[in-house]
Amino acid sequence: MKRLLRDCSLSAVVAGFIATVISYAGPLVIIFQAAKAGGLPHELMSSWVWTISIGSGVLGILLSLRYRVPIVIAWSAPGSALLVTMLPDISMNQAVGAYLVSNLVILLVGLSGAFDKVIGKLPAAISAAMLAGILFRFGSDLFVSVKDQPWLVLAMFA
Repeated sequence: MKRLLRDCSLSAVVAGFIATVISYAGPLVIIFQAAKAGGLPHELMSSWVWTISIGSGVLGILLSLRYRVPIVIAWSAPGSALLVTMLPDISMNQAVGAYLVSNLVILLVGLSGAFDKVIGKLPAAISAAMLAGILFRFGSDLFVSVKDQPWLVLAMFA
């Protein structure tokens, strides 16, 4: 604990705050869009956001203390974006099941070391283009949302 306090500085706190806000706020907007697209009740959306928020925070703290490096557990922006297009056509139960299965596959691939081999062969420009393709619609829809939710859009820009 003494080392943690000794290593703490204003620049470290500000960098951590910015990383946390960016990793949290961007996908959060996409989660709201997914909930709206799926016609999810407000209570379910609130529970969803609360669970992800608390889980990410607690896991980030535990992993940071364990490995002694700053670790931010972020929401999956591409996964959340995929939900926007899927939720109108599938049930919430199917979406949860798909998330559980895909996360199990991701865990197995990560533990096996295969991920490093695959990513090593994939040009960075291709993976960046794939992410840009998924997120482009959400960025452009932001400007459409200005007329309906100007304060939310201004807060995101700030």
